[in-house]
Amino acid sequence: MAAWKQRLEALRARNAGKPAARFFYEVRYPNLLAAGMGGISSEILTLAGGQNVVTDGKKLVRFSEEALLAADPDAYIIQKGPMNPAPTPLTERDHFRDLRAVRQGRVLVVDEERFARPGPRALDAAEELDAWLHR
Repeated sequence: MAAWKQRLEALRARNAGKPAARFFYEVRYPNLLAAGMGGISSEILTLAGGQNVVTDGKKLVRFSEEALLAADPDAYIIQKGPMNPAPTPLTERDHFRDLRAVRQGRVLVVDEERFARPGPRALDAAEELDAWLHR
């Protein structure tokens, strides 16, 4: 337990004072469903130095493509798993190609089991995302 707490504090310290990368976390597409502020996915991304562009306090939030385009996130995270088994690449979605995250190559597909389920692997997910966001 002490080692886990040390890793958690090290991650927090690495990101203290850094500007947060604005991210969007896709839970499912089509019928766009996003991670809101009330779930583990948003907590993982915040630990990694990100800021969720979806400010709703719910765990899951229906999000319009128009709102996504207006938010224009720095990074786009797509979960792959039971809720989103075969995500369509963003470059194959009509309006998504214009997002800053797509133009800058800041799109990451993650495992739903690690990024959307509370447990010890959530810290592994946060560390992985931290390394990706700040490379």
